Amino acid sequence: MVAQLVLGMAVLVAAQLAVGRARRNSKADPYASFPATAGTRTLAHLISLAGAAPASLLLIGAAAVLVQLRGAIGAPSIAVLAGGLLLVIAAGAAGIAIGARFSHPLAGVLGALALFLSSGQSHLPWAAGCGCTRGRVSRIS
Repeated sequence: MVAQLVLGMAVLVAAQLAVGRARRNSKADPYASFPATAGTRTLAHLISLAGAAPASLLLIGAAAVLVQLRGAIGAPSIAVLAGGLLLVIAAGAAGIAIGARFSHPLAGVLGALALFLSSGQSHLPWAAGCGCTRGRVSRIS
């Protein structure tokens, strides 16, 4: 699931950069003269998120194979595996929303950081209280 999170963060940043490019490069006026409306361009950006699906499905397949090779009891739930694909697509949609409002490139990075921090504490062993450092830290006196 961590691989899906990293892919989702990359898709979020890429989508934000794609949507904010016109305003960032001062090309909003020429885009306004095109026959396609802003809503149509946003819909096209949303449809383009389907391009991230094959990479997400490849990661899902690799995770399922890895779990089976390690000899885990049971099989991965299809709902959990589909949740990874949904995470990637939703992160891309969030990137489109961020890019529609904020054209600065750092906005996508901040959005990816917010996604990373809000995804749980499984990737932060010191914050999860796993006891990894128990007994290794000596008291300063």
